[in-house]
Amino acid sequence: MQEDFVYKERKMAENELLSLHKRSAISQTEQLQGVSRKELQARQEEILNRKLATSDQYVVNRIDRMSGYARQLLSGSMMQLNRYLAENSDYRSFAQQSEDRMMNARGRLGLGALYKTQLGKRKRRMEKKHGVHIRANRIRYQYLGVRKNALKDHMTRVYEELLTKEGREGETYLPEVIVQNPYFEELSDFATWMSGEEAQWSPAKQEERERDLHQLLVNANRFRGSYENGDSGKPEMSIDRQKMLSIYERNIMAVNLEAFDYQSTEEFLEKYRKEYPRLKAFAGAKKILDDLEKTGEQYESRGGANAFRARLETLSEICAHYEAGIKIYDSDCYVLLSRKDLGEKSLRDLEACKARVERNRRGSGNLLQYLEGLTALKKSRGFKMGSSAEQICNEKLKMLKKMEEDRQRRLKTRA
Repeated sequence: MQEDFVYKERKMAENELLSLHKRSAISQTEQLQGVSRKELQARQEEILNRKLATSDQYVVNRIDRMSGYARQLLSGSMMQLNRYLAENSDYRSFAQQSEDRMMNARGRLGLGALYKTQLGKRKRRMEKKHGVHIRANRIRYQYLGVRKNALKDHMTRVYEELLTKEGREGETYLPEVIVQNPYFEELSDFATWMSGEEAQWSPAKQEERERDLHQLLVNANRFRGSYENGDSGKPEMSIDRQKMLSIYERNIMAVNLEAFDYQSTEEFLEKYRKEYPRLKAFAGAKKILDDLEKTGEQYESRGGANAFRARLETLSEICAHYEAGIKIYDSDCYVLLSRKDLGEKSLRDLEACKARVERNRRGSGNLLQYLEGLTALKKSRGFKMGSSAEQICNEKLKMLKKMEEDRQRRLKTRA
């Protein structure tokens, strides 16, 4: 007797949910015997409605299978940030405890006490720095808020659109996904950029971006196998990094690098708010390219391999700089400490301070974050405030071309 998959409880277990979305095509109802045309149409409509009603949960399950742990960490970061904003967004409440917080931070760093005159000067400068700090917090909170659901929202929307298309009711958005997909973060970053920018794009541009994300998802979760005829064998899963990188390359080669340049703290925060989602989305290609080359394979660039690599390395460098900067401004230590406390220290001294704080992690989260940002900036020899991203990219391209010429020369000499 054929399983009546339509009349199941609304709250289904994982395997039942997958069964509904992988096997229960409307075409299966044609096999039912002794059913009137009216009842057949009613059953077909019920299957479609059930799929639509559960598609959101289906997609959430797919994302959780990619990386439930990553989503959990993101939720925790948002909760902490939201709580901090609630307690510290008003400068007066922040300033009431500022002296104790300042001395506590200095004590953790092994710095001496301040004279009253020094303390007074710092307090007078704190209000302006506090404004920068809270703005950085709000920008980060906004970004995390979009990122939290960007991938799920995209997959749900596209899946529901697919289900309602005539003649395609039995299809699934992705037949399967790789459990804990290694590129879950990169896929989420691409979806976040797309979600934040879609209001500014034309319908044609938005359709192109959605197609790009869909192809990234498909190529990150290549599926070979069949669920037909009750086949319970495990599907063959793989990742096509070549095709993923070709999508990134097309987007990266079209970007204007000058968009990431900035000349002041205020401009940095505005650029971070506007450009970081795109920057983060594109920089994700670096991990995919590195993983590809670890296998001994080379990326088959459609344009110039050196030009693509130079741009990707530049974007990765700018992204690291942006992340170091926001770590500094996002930490309350930016408000509590002076530049001369740590900013003028050598890299060795900063790393020693960082090691000191790491030995006593309890209650040191903001200070450690601040030190990580300062250390990252101190290590960087490339992009910074006042730099030209285009010029940096051109220098990288020249270096890559020279390396390629040297390699070809060595090969000729050996021959």
